[in-house]
Amino acid sequence: MKYRKKPVTIEAIQFTEDILWWFILEDKPLPEGMWHEKSSYNTQNRKLHYYNVWCGPKNNTLESTFVCFGDWIVYEPEGTKVYTDEYFKSIYEPIVEIF
Repeated sequence: MKYRKKPVTIEAIQFTEDILWWFILEDKPLPEGMWHEKSSYNTQNRKLHYYNVWCGPKNNTLESTFVCFGDWIVYEPEGTKVYTDEYFKSIYEPIVEIF
């Protein structure tokens, strides 16, 4: 027998460098489920030397996933997951809402 994955509507956000700078410079929170361990940067010229942003249980790098720029943070019924852009686009498509 063959099976098809049931359609599920999810919330997702793509992690970008702008989100990280918003967190650093504006002291705003990271998206839900994400946490910041440390980073090195120069705010004068917005040069980022390195960053450590994770998705998963706070301060538990063994059960968390490192987040790269371009990754998608996906809020699924089973929990928050991190997917690469390529993988995310292969399993999800945007919902066009008509008002």
